[in-house]
Amino acid sequence: ISPFRPIIIFCLLCAAYIMVSFQRLCMGIIAPDIAASLAIGSVALGWLGSGFHYSYALFQIPGGYIIDRYGPRIPLVFFFGLAGGLGRLLFASASDFSMSLTARLLTGAGIVTASSFKTISMLFSGGHYMRFVSIFMATGGLGMLLSATPLALLNAACGWQNILYTVGLLGLALGAAFHFL
Repeated sequence: ISPFRPIIIFCLLCAAYIMVSFQRLCMGIIAPDIAASLAIGSVALGWLGSGFHYSYALFQIPGGYIIDRYGPRIPLVFFFGLAGGLGRLLFASASDFSMSLTARLLTGAGIVTASSFKTISMLFSGGHYMRFVSIFMATGGLGMLLSATPLALLNAACGWQNILYTVGLLGLALGAAFHFL
């Protein structure tokens, strides 16, 4: 087993947290384009924005149990990687409000924070744990930063669907990496 394996896993966890932070805030930038694409109003946009958060909160309950009982791999692979990745892909291809809301609910199921804390505690002991948790939490700021001006520029150049297709594929790839590592 490589001595770099814990660092590689940690970097993957940080990438997942960047993606989750990005997903939390991206609706603020791409909302006008989504509203135009789906022909929906501000109330429906509010549901799409909050659907991610409601789902994320709801999945903390079974997620915590699963993490304690079976370890963090299952939530990272199935909730973040599979459900979240498929949710992002479904949202990018949504043609109506109900499909897009279902996709946002799937995307919100990713329980990356609690799973990450558990994984970090298993990989790094003593004083190293808090250092790595601090770095992990700071990477969320990068996801927030990416969901602002960089997203607006990419949205103008590529369109929101292409961006979310890419993010969805990255989520599936991260889920596969969590499975194999």
